[in-house]
Amino acid sequence: MENKFKPTTSPLLRFILYTIFLSTALISTFILLAHKQLLPLLAPVQNLIVYQICPEAHIHTKGASQTPPASEFHPKIFTPIPALEAALGDPEDVDWDEYLLTPNGGFIMVDEGEGVTKGYGVTMFHQLHCLGMIRTMLFGGPMNHDHEVQGAEWSKNPLHFLHCLDYIAQGIICTADDTLEVPKPTTNAMGKVVDGIDGMGHEHQCRNASALREKVLLSESKPVWRAALGRTSVFSHRAIPVT
Repeated sequence: MENKFKPTTSPLLRFILYTIFLSTALISTFILLAHKQLLPLLAPVQNLIVYQICPEAHIHTKGASQTPPASEFHPKIFTPIPALEAALGDPEDVDWDEYLLTPNGGFIMVDEGEGVTKGYGVTMFHQLHCLGMIRTMLFGGPMNHDHEVQGAEWSKNPLHFLHCLDYIAQGIICTADDTLEVPKPTTNAMGKVVDGIDGMGHEHQCRNASALREKVLLSESKPVWRAALGRTSVFSHRAIPVT
């Protein structure tokens, strides 16, 4: 006897099968690209992502939505920042600690277990704090020793800024920024046009400082577990995740 009922596939089943097929194809393609070392060809897509870099991102922000690789840097053109070039009392003058640091001075709060929470220093914020101390000294303002161990009498020494000069110099050398700064015509104090270099207008390769600030800022309300940090850095393997 002839079967008059032909097997059919429901629309839902067809959709599920199509989705599985498409997902498998995409995953296989990325695996193949990675195996053939062709995945870097997709890197230009990352240029569409805006990575906020301090001090422009000094206000609490979630930044970008993608995790940059540990070895990757991001282009940043240096331009004058009036707040950082202002003298005390100028209209553009700001509180450097408030502008560049987090409310607790740039310390990342670490939960060491057994009810013990400690504030760990973070190099970027320590350097900014030191720079602020030198600026304050130049303008004759009161010194802020928030980054010193409590009770350390030597920190009250007004010549403590010499330590800051040493510390900042080593930090600059450690970074070893090799960006070329092309001379451009500029007028000197004598009114003569000469080749000058002010460091502005050149593209540098920068790490995502706003992601680091975000991590430190969040730790003020919720301390991070020590095991969640890198061995010697805030981020494991020095990769900077963006929240």
